[in-house]
Amino acid sequence: SDSFDAQHDDVIKILDELGIEYDSDERIMEVYNKIDVLDADALSDIIRKERHSNRVVAVSALSGQGLDVLLEKIEQKIASEYTSARFDLSHADGRALAWLHEHGEVLERESGEDAMQVNTRLSIANMARFCDKFGYEPR
Repeated sequence: SDSFDAQHDDVIKILDELGIEYDSDERIMEVYNKIDVLDADALSDIIRKERHSNRVVAVSALSGQGLDVLLEKIEQKIASEYTSARFDLSHADGRALAWLHEHGEVLERESGEDAMQVNTRLSIANMARFCDKFGYEPR
């Protein structure tokens, strides 16, 4: 509908003002809600859009239809921005360990003779920050 198109254009304009490029920013996902109240033609248009784009999801918050797909796509986006890494930290390097706890997820920690083996999950950006700041390389 014209109202939808106008709202869509307004959102794109606001994103642009915030410095976010609508067409190329991987973080953007279009979620079409209230598909339970659409007529058959409008619903098939949205479902066609959803099939052709990884960024489009059609849902009904009322009935729950499509919410599983939405959650799956969100999980995929988050997972693609995170990585698992193992670091061998010096036993004396409590600051590095504290930083990992604060900026990521410490999955497992084991004390060896020479070092502490720490398995982590970090955003790719935070992994780079950690390596730069503390001089460790992932194993």
